[in-house]
Amino acid sequence: MTVITQNRMEKALTFLAETSDQMAELDDEYRSAALAVKKIKAAVYVAESGGVEQRKALAENHPETLSAEQRESDAHLAYQKLKNKRDFEDKYIEVWRSVNSSRNRGNIV
Repeated sequence: MTVITQNRMEKALTFLAETSDQMAELDDEYRSAALAVKKIKAAVYVAESGGVEQRKALAENHPETLSAEQRESDAHLAYQKLKNKRDFEDKYIEVWRSVNSSRNRGNIV
């Protein structure tokens, strides 16, 4: 059984405070990478000749597109890892608040 402590809750608050800028930066990086994928696909599509489906296929499989998609995937992974950790810390704070509220009312948990 895990003990819910004020010290651990304070660490969670500190983590949230210290990582908010990093979270914003990772979100921006992910959105920028996703936009880059779209722009590269569009540029390759316009530059190629042939039918619509052929140009779509060429744009999807172009080395620059594949590289941009990998950057997007990496950015999304980094963002999601931090988001999950922040969500966990937020839940810990909520549990601490609930337990602390019960203690303060005399309903010791």
